[in-house]
Amino acid sequence: MARRAKNYESATAAKLRDPIYARDYLQACMHNHGKSFKEALAAMIDQYGHSEFAKKTGMEPSNVTRLAKRLIDNEDIKHATLDLICKGFGLQLIIFADLPHTRSRKRK
Repeated sequence: MARRAKNYESATAAKLRDPIYARDYLQACMHNHGKSFKEALAAMIDQYGHSEFAKKTGMEPSNVTRLAKRLIDNEDIKHATLDLICKGFGLQLIIFADLPHTRSRKRK
């Protein structure tokens, strides 16, 4: 990835502290740039800064770095860990199951 100007990175990091901006950034990464949910979270962590994100979530900076790599490599991540990442940005992870309408079975 091409390096951006330092002031762009710091401005984006500051904006990511706002949950509405973080939500919009996450959606833009997925819908406009074709990133998966995990890749988008990794991009957000990178923009925020690993050590700053570690302070915010109570994680060790080295663990945040490893986590970001696991997200990019699309490795399995526990739901609780994904939830912790989202909470670090002021977001809430909610999973919906969109089930097709089915007829209810009659009980015998």
